[in-house]
Amino acid sequence: MTRSSDPDRLWRQTDVFSPGKATSVITVLGAGGIGSNTVDQLARMGTGGSCQGVEGRMEVWDGDSVEEHNLPTQLFGEQDIGKKKVDALQEHVKRDTGLDIVPVPKFWEGEKLEGLVISGVDSMAVREKIWKEGIKYKNLPLYIDGRMGAEVALIYAVRPQDPDDIKLYESELNTDEESPEVPCTARAIIYNTKMIGAFIANLVKRWANGEEFPRELIFDFATYTFLTREVRA
Repeated sequence: MTRSSDPDRLWRQTDVFSPGKATSVITVLGAGGIGSNTVDQLARMGTGGSCQGVEGRMEVWDGDSVEEHNLPTQLFGEQDIGKKKVDALQEHVKRDTGLDIVPVPKFWEGEKLEGLVISGVDSMAVREKIWKEGIKYKNLPLYIDGRMGAEVALIYAVRPQDPDDIKLYESELNTDEESPEVPCTARAIIYNTKMIGAFIANLVKRWANGEEFPRELIFDFATYTFLTREVRA
């Protein structure tokens, strides 16, 4: 049992969430602003490790290395510059929680996906490929797609075999050309990446506990607007 999944360490959350309720496998595609902060929060909740008789695993895919411009919005420090993001993330999670994630230092290219899948990629073209080749109609429990632009968070939580979920998600699967043009200097800020990680962690908790959760969630820090669509159990 990893330290982060030890009930003695997690006793303050036991009436809110028990890691043993979560799926045994979580796959995270992308270890940048969304992915690194999501993995950190899930690990601190005890997910992705062994707990209460459930053998867990959290697998993280990303082929990028840490660069200086990543530091303000991602879970990395100056000592990580030049390392593969997934390797640096593994070191941080192990040090801070005792949990061992499984780093996959490459971009996803059509390999079979397992468990609950979380996407934190930064391209609509990649999202479309992940959806059509790895998610749609597959026997996966849940797919969470996190998106961001400056101060806006947009998150989808869909069941890959549910016709209503498929229809809603595909209606929002626009191309990169159709997406709003965002200047390089307005693409991300730390409180948004942290918030998206928190929303995704909460969605995992809600799904695992059998609670209601939205198919679509939008938050705009600039206007303090919070919207959800299609809330269901």
